Amino acid sequence: MTVQRASGLMLGAMFTDGKEAEECGDHMTSGREIYWISAEVQPAMQEKIDILKKLKVDVKVLPDFPTLARTYPSARLNTIVLDDSLIDAKNSELLGRLTSHPEYAGVRFILSITQNQNDIVNRAIALGFRDVIPIDCSADLWVRRYSFASSGQAADMAEPYPQITMKNISALHVPARIAWMNDKELWLESRLTPPVGTVLTLGGGIAEFLGVNHLTLKVLAHHTTHLHFRYSDALHCRWEIAKAQQDKKNLLLDFFKEQPRIAPHRIYCIIRSPELRRDLIRRLDVQRFQVSIALNKTNMIHEPRYIGPDVIIIEDRMCMGPNRAAFKEMLDNLITDIPILIVGPHVTEDKFTDISRNFRLLRSPKLPANLDEYLIEQAGKTEQTEASVTFIPKNHKISFAHIAIPARITRLHPDAAQLAISYPLGRFGICALEAPLFHNTLGRRVTFKVTECQGHSQASLKEFPYKIDGLLVDIRQAERRRLKDFLIDYYQQKIEESLGSRRKAVSAPKAVSIPEATELSPVEQPEGKEESQPESHIEINPSAEEVKADGKVHESDRSWGPIPRELKIAFWTIIGFGIIYIFIILFGPSQEYLGGEYTEQLRIFQRQHSGPARDPESP
Repeated sequence: MTVQRASGLMLGAMFTDGKEAEECGDHMTSGREIYWISAEVQPAMQEKIDILKKLKVDVKVLPDFPTLARTYPSARLNTIVLDDSLIDAKNSELLGRLTSHPEYAGVRFILSITQNQNDIVNRAIALGFRDVIPIDCSADLWVRRYSFASSGQAADMAEPYPQITMKNISALHVPARIAWMNDKELWLESRLTPPVGTVLTLGGGIAEFLGVNHLTLKVLAHHTTHLHFRYSDALHCRWEIAKAQQDKKNLLLDFFKEQPRIAPHRIYCIIRSPELRRDLIRRLDVQRFQVSIALNKTNMIHEPRYIGPDVIIIEDRMCMGPNRAAFKEMLDNLITDIPILIVGPHVTEDKFTDISRNFRLLRSPKLPANLDEYLIEQAGKTEQTEASVTFIPKNHKISFAHIAIPARITRLHPDAAQLAISYPLGRFGICALEAPLFHNTLGRRVTFKVTECQGHSQASLKEFPYKIDGLLVDIRQAERRRLKDFLIDYYQQKIEESLGSRRKAVSAPKAVSIPEATELSPVEQPEGKEESQPESHIEINPSAEEVKADGKVHESDRSWGPIPRELKIAFWTIIGFGIIYIFIILFGPSQEYLGGEYTEQLRIFQRQHSGPARDPESP
């Protein structure tokens, strides 16, 4: 796909918010503008900016996080690219505060990596970034990756071919977040959706806090509403640790005592005015209220069904005039008893006669003076509800977790892979992929992003009924060459093994073999399946002849007797196949020709990834 062809995908799928932004005003998000946070514009970054400009994307480069904090409230854009050169172990906590801030709800964060910083990549994955893209990707690959990551609608990501087929053991570490827990149960949000009753292994911050290798979870229920993080699904689970380590639960019980035992109220806001948003955020306690602010009209319509708000606050102009249709569509996704506070100077001008009286519409020219008590009262409670669970602070290390699941690598390419796994995994999900293959070639695990997930019926992988296609997102150019060299060597070895098996079959004495066709296509031949199928050896022996006491066969004393018709048919069939096979050997293509045919895909693969060898540490 060329850059010009990619532009069609980007303009068609990614920029659906641009028209909405114009209708909503200057302060709502525009899909045709993005922020790129970087201290310095390097040549590789400038190349990508120039490509985006040709695709009519205006890139606003900001030098640091304080500049973003000052700029963003007046121009809320839906995509922010962060350069990893701005982030290190000392200030990585900035990412957590940024992604959990109400103003940035719905923003698609992309990490642009210019150096090897696995800790920063892992942090971005845990925080729900849309993608991690090396700056040294080719222009074509970079624009396709960016287009898929920033898309506001379902978009397809073409997989690179050819891919080498194998069946290699591996494991996925799927990021997850714990919203609340008690001494028996927890609420876990992730893109993994196993069925009720599934037993899972949970690692991460909670396991480290308790000083254990992992927690064992049993899925009790699956939810798609009342979500807290940047995921579309939640699992209500029962959790446990090994019996020999039960005393370590006391550490967690002590932690629970330090946290407020209250359930925060969910407030969803659709506010265009930066001053009104700032005033609302300043006045609401983060421990008592979970605030989300709509980024654009698409979010305004669909987000409430996932958040399950207790109260909605909307600015008057966002539910009047050209925005009335979006407001009414949002109401279709709500239950009728949710109070909706309409704030603004024009609130009394509209009687809202076209809105069902079942909805509780409240009106006020400005935010009430005692805003927190007012919202709690309107939610139907006179005081904050005490919870039977502890809500984990969003950026506390206990909140960050990962689910470990076994997998099999079934196809591999330096930029992509296909895996077989046991449970569905949602698109855009980014996971750590661990396999001996990567440890041997790159010395580390890699990062894998899901582009498609669907069931399959391959019998040899019945324990892994779901097939996921995805990208290897954090492999830079030098590592990509190393992985390419490994795959070429691997494929050549398989070809040599296959041709060696064929030569042995040709030279085998006293046997007529009927070998099955050997598929060596890089896309279709799995590792573990013998390249040359087991041969059926058929020998003509003297079992039907009379053997005398001296052990010699005497042709003159042959006694055939009556031979059943079925045996005659089988006999002549075998003879016929034997003659056909001899003709194939004598007049068929040479082994060198077969080798050339089998390596056709290999030559394509080498051409696609050819290039001078470079030092692994070079950029």
